[in-house]
Amino acid sequence: MTAGSFVFNRIAGVSPNSTSVSASGTGAAAHTPNAGIDLPQAQPLSGGHSDAVLRPQAKFGTLVWKGRVEGSLMVTVEDNRPSTGVLSGDALPAAALILAPLDRANSTLDSAPGPGNHYRRLIFTATGHGDVTVRFKWTLPSR
Repeated sequence: MTAGSFVFNRIAGVSPNSTSVSASGTGAAAHTPNAGIDLPQAQPLSGGHSDAVLRPQAKFGTLVWKGRVEGSLMVTVEDNRPSTGVLSGDALPAAALILAPLDRANSTLDSAPGPGNHYRRLIFTATGHGDVTVRFKWTLPSR
């Protein structure tokens, strides 16, 4: 199973409207006493230099990149792993999405996730001197 994919399973002994979310596909999830719904604990995505976390069935989110820049720096984020720097916030869902840079003064969107890269690659250029933060708001289109 790829990072960021979730499987939804019914839990025995819980009301029919309750759902368990499992990142492993086994149906095992961390238990929380919250309205009969078991959700996994937030876990960082595996690999890369990232602490981005996926929310199950998120319809929108904000991906945040932080890194050291001297002038300009091209950054590639593939499968939610940055080529340099650190990611946090809501990981990209590897699906068709609407993407908007929130920090236009210090970033340029060079290539957005799309069908040609299976919605798994984002390329942007960060500009500045020192520690720089670049944020992207993403939204899944209405169906």
